[in-house]
This record gives sequence, structure tokens and C-alpha cells, in this order.
Amino acid sequence: MKNKETAEMKIKKKKWLAAGALLALCIGLLGGCGGKKTGAAEYVKDLSEFKAQENVRIYALGEATHGNAEFQQLKREVLEQLVAEGVRGFVLEADFGGCRLVNRYVTEDIGDAKTAVDYLMFRLYRTNEMEELLQWIHDYNQQAEEKDQIRFYGMDIQSSVYTKQLVEEFYDLADESAAAGIREKLEACFISEGTVSPEQLQDGIAYAQELIQDMDEKRETYIERTDEETFAFARQSLVCLVKHAGLLSAAVYAEYRDEAMYENVTWILEREEELHQSKIMISAHNGHVTKAVSTGYINLGSRIYKEYQDAYYVIGTDYDRTSCNLPDSKGNRANHSFASGDPIAKELPKTPGKRYLLQFSDVPQGTVLYDTIHEKMKMGSLGEQYSLLIKLIPQCHRIERVPADLYDAMIFVKKASPTNPWPK
Repeated sequence: MKNKETAEMKIKKKKWLAAGALLALCIGLLGGCGGKKTGAAEYVKDLSEFKAQENVRIYALGEATHGNAEFQQLKREVLEQLVAEGVRGFVLEADFGGCRLVNRYVTEDIGDAKTAVDYLMFRLYRTNEMEELLQWIHDYNQQAEEKDQIRFYGMDIQSSVYTKQLVEEFYDLADESAAAGIREKLEACFISEGTVSPEQLQDGIAYAQELIQDMDEKRETYIERTDEETFAFARQSLVCLVKHAGLLSAAVYAEYRDEAMYENVTWILEREEELHQSKIMISAHNGHVTKAVSTGYINLGSRIYKEYQDAYYVIGTDYDRTSCNLPDSKGNRANHSFASGDPIAKELPKTPGKRYLLQFSDVPQGTVLYDTIHEKMKMGSLGEQYSLLIKLIPQCHRIERVPADLYDAMIFVKKASPTNPWPK
């Protein structure tokens, strides 16, 4: 009996040793222990201490998730800082036409902030944080001279509803006799609900291009009947409708979309610089704004960086842990928890609501932190959908890239809290 018990004990001991070794290996692979301290707390600072950059024309603020309140709040907080640096054009990852209607609220005091939020189209933006952003821009503009107002733009092409409306409103003014027929044809090509056939997509592309040609041929007449700004936005709306129809049949949806957003950003920048001598700020998911490709396709930010180089300044965001509001495949939203694996965010103090700004130019060579931001590092990255697979496989909610290749600065939130989207 004694020998038998000894054998069982040996077997149990080996099992515990094996389990312990496996646990240690898993922790090591996940970066849970054994890594050097980065020393980030010594170099992070408050957002109010942001250092302006010379020759920057485009600032970008990324967000590691769309479903965290802190990242939506940062849109306003960072914009407040950048207004002092000459930024007057704010560009959101949202519908081009819808954001033009938002601009009427913030610059002309038409409507209210809650109604304006609906023009952004995506439910992820139907939050108190986004209402507060629009209200802040509106209130700022009410106190500013017209030349100093903040103008609100959208760069996305995923919806046609309000973009089509801008074209219809233009022709109501520019060519009243043709307006009814144009409205009917646009409604047939770019339906608001239901399935769009390949034939409708091609008809939509052809008709939008036909209207672009009409506007170009009658430019002077149409501007006399409206004004240059109304003409310019109607024409760009038609360009967006062409892109929208092409997106629905694109071979690589994400890459096509980002290329279209890039073209809208360059169009907006040209207007802001020519008419207002202004810089612009764009706000989108981290994956869209990174200076180098980070998600497997040629993204918006890498296109901008290729063209504008150091005139493009990117601020990424990350968290240590998050409870993030995400929709499932049926659109039902709920809060789900994740850890980023980010060694910098993990080290920062647990101060409620605190945002930590790290400008990479502040980090001296020869420090552990300098090495950290110039080597591959785990960072959080959640899109606008939840599944159990995303929860179980870390690679589905993280990226592992070199931060300095992607960003010029980062803002970290120790524990990010979920948004609370309004009912549909």
C-alpha cells in the first residue's frame, strides 16, 4: 500500500509540475511577466501639455475601439488642444453627406445637437459623448468670428442617403425644371433600404457621372444660381455616390473604402487651406489612420503619409483593459471585456478617467521606453463587431506592431469604460 501511494503521489507531482510549466509558458507568451519595466510613467503627461509640431497640415486621432466612452471624449479634448494650433476643419469617419448636415448645425445654428447626431448614420456615434462634441463645436462657433469657426466634415462613403440629398437640394436651386426628374432617378439608383442589384449599381455610377459632367459644363451658371460652396459640395457628393456604388461590389471592400476616404480627405484639405488657411484633424479607428499598414490592406493613413510625410501627425490610442460596447452579427449591442497586452498601458497608474499622453519625440534614445516603442508591441484593436472567436483568440482583438512606425504619439487609458448608445 505504501509503494502504491508513493507511485500515485509521484504521478500527481509530475502532473502539477507539467501544469505549472505550461502556465508559466502561457504567461510568458502573453507578456504577463518577466518583461522589463518600460519607465513610461516618467514620460507621459497631461493632454494640456501637448507640444505643437511645425509644418503639420493634417493631425489624426485614432481610437483603439469605437465602443469606449473615453475614446469618444478624446475627440473633443484633442480638438480643443488643436484649435490653438490652427485646426479649423474636423473630419470624422462618418457619412460625407450626413456630416455636411451636421455642419449646418455647428456653423449656422440649424437644428440641435441631438438631431445632428443622427446625421452621422452609425449607431456607435449615437451617444452622449458625440452629442457633447457637436454641442461644444456649436457653442465655440457661436462665440467665434466666421473666419475662425470650426467646420465639420465626413469622409466615409458607406451610405448614400444624405449624400444623395445634397445633390437633390442643389438641383432644386440650380435647375428647378430638371430637379424632379433627377430626384426620381437618384432614388431609383440609390435606394435607402433593401437590396441593390448589380444593374442598379451600374446605373447609379453612370447617372452620377452624367450629373458630374452636367455640373462641369454648366459650372458658371450653376454657381450664379447657388454659390461656390453649394456647387462644390454637390459635385463632391456625386463623386461620393460613384464611390458608394463601387464599394458595394469592390474586390477588397476595406481597401476601396479607405482609398475613397483618402480622396475625400485630400479634397477637404485643399478647401481648408485655400479658403481658410486652416489645418485639419481627422478622427477614425486606429486601423484607418496609422502611417504604415497595420491591418493587412492599404489604409487611409498610409496613403496620407506617403503623400504628406511629416506634414501628417498621428496620435494613436490604447488601453490596458476595456469593457467595450460591441454589436453581434444581429446588431444587438452588449459590453464585453478584453485586455490589450500593451506593456505601456499596463504600467500606468490606476487613476480613474485619466488620459496619459506620450509624444514619442519626448522619449530619449538609450531608454527602455525608447526600445519599447521601436520594437513590436501588443496593442488593443477592436472593430465594430463581437463574436466568441474574437473573445477567445487574442490575435483577433490585438495587433502586434512597432508603435513608432504607426504613430507619432499615443494616448493611453488604463481602464476604458463602455459607451451607452441610444436606442435605435
